[in-house]
Amino acid sequence: MAENKHNHAVMVAAAGIVGLIVGIGGALLFCGGGMSGGDPVVATYNGKNLRASEAFASVKTRLFDLEDEMYRTKEQAINDAVEQRLIEAEARKQNLS
Repeated sequence: MAENKHNHAVMVAAAGIVGLIVGIGGALLFCGGGMSGGDPVVATYNGKNLRASEAFASVKTRLFDLEDEMYRTKEQAINDAVEQRLIEAEARKQNLS
């Protein structure tokens, strides 16, 4: 019984570490540290540039909510996959199906 608690603690800790790594990456994206960089030009009309901040100003909150939902969904998928692999590895170690 104590070994099961230890194994569960190891799985939870590993999933937490993965969540932390994903969280750092998500924070960089939300704070503008993503690969797109700065405030890109998204359109040009009549010789004038339209920047992302201008084009998306009216939907900024909704876009943030969607990005947050996508981040949370990916984080959960990663945590689920890591947990499943840890369970499978422990089962193999104990010769269980």
